[in-house]
Order: sequence, then structure tokens, then C-alpha cells
Amino acid sequence: MTEVRLIGTEHVDLFNTLMEHEVPRNALSPYSLTIPFENSIDLTTISLGAAVSLLNDLNWYLSRYVQEALVLEPSVHKKEWLSRQLATAIRNEKIHPRNSKKFLKIYCLLSSYETLKLTRPILTTRGELPTLDFPQPDPNSRIIIRLLESEFLI
Repeated sequence: MTEVRLIGTEHVDLFNTLMEHEVPRNALSPYSLTIPFENSIDLTTISLGAAVSLLNDLNWYLSRYVQEALVLEPSVHKKEWLSRQLATAIRNEKIHPRNSKKFLKIYCLLSSYETLKLTRPILTTRGELPTLDFPQPDPNSRIIIRLLESEFLI
């Protein structure tokens, strides 16, 4: 099973905004949606291909209301997420999963009045990871996202 995580942009109530529109409401209706932290939505699909296809179907809405569209594919890594672009490249066999480890974006989750919020992301490489000083020392509070090199250089 492949997970999809949508993280909304600031000043948008992601869940309610998507449910106000017929296309995303219908596209998301077969899935059990959860809200793992403030302004985010998680769901599980049957495969990497299904996850990428769902994100493609939602593209118009993602470009307006979503800050991050992520994919967690267990055959690549059990805890590290893939950016949408990297997930698409792996699905299309443009990049091999073992060549997707170098470039990272990391968020930390911080508790704030009974909700979890994301910190600003840190862009880093795998080699620099041990030297970073995270705002939250617990590694389980981190969302590690693998990126394409082109995403990292932006």
C-alpha cells in the first residue's frame, strides 16, 4: 500500500476547501481520509501508480491549495516520503529508487495547543544530515522527503 499526504498552503483550510469542489470530492471519495496534523490529509492507495494518478487528477487543486504533495512507497523506503516529482520519475522508471537518497527536505512536527504544526523545511543532503541541529530532537517528529536534484536546486 502506498500513502499520499497533502499539506495545505497557509491560510487555506485544505480539507474543507477540497470538499467544496466536485472534482476533488469525487476523486477522494473512495479513500479513507485522515488528518495527521494541522492542515494536512493522508490517504492510502493500492500502488505508486495509483498515487501518482490521483495526484495528476487533482493537479489543478494541488497547484492552488497544496504546499506539498507527498508519496510514501514502502518498496522505496518505509519512512521517507517522496516528492510528487520524484514519485512520478520512479513510477516512469526515469530514476531508480536507490538513486533517490541524496537530496532531502525535512520538516519537524511541533506541538502547539493540542495540534501538531510543521516547522519551516530544511533542505539538505544525506551527507549533511548528521551535522544538523533540529528544533525537535526526536527523530520520529521529522518528515523526511526525498527530492529530485532539480527540486533541491530551486
